[in-house]
Amino acid sequence: MILFRYFCREVFSSMAVITFVVLVIAVGSRFSNYLADAAAGRVSREIVWLLLMYRLPGIFELILPVSFFLAIMLAYGRLYADSEMMVLKSSGFGERRILGYTLIQALLVMLLTGMVSLWLKPLGEQGM
Repeated sequence: MILFRYFCREVFSSMAVITFVVLVIAVGSRFSNYLADAAAGRVSREIVWLLLMYRLPGIFELILPVSFFLAIMLAYGRLYADSEMMVLKSSGFGERRILGYTLIQALLVMLLTGMVSLWLKPLGEQGM
């Protein structure tokens, strides 16, 4: 159980950083488009932030699975680079167990992404 928490901390901390960086880039790009529309008079200035907030679940829907994949690659790559995986394997911690821990994490991300795409994104589109 301690190793599961360790793997979760490694993967989810990397995922949080990756998600934040990509989210800032995506929101900045979308915000600049909305500001250009507001400057041209196609959109009212008051609703630029509302449009951005309503589009945020759609952005999360795309970012979460990709950031989870990259987080797994980064976290497990670091574990292999620091020879922590070799220590785990030599102490009897098999690859199936590591895969099981990774699949549990993937299930959590899948549920979060499903909640965003089936509940939050339609709410945002309905609000627009």
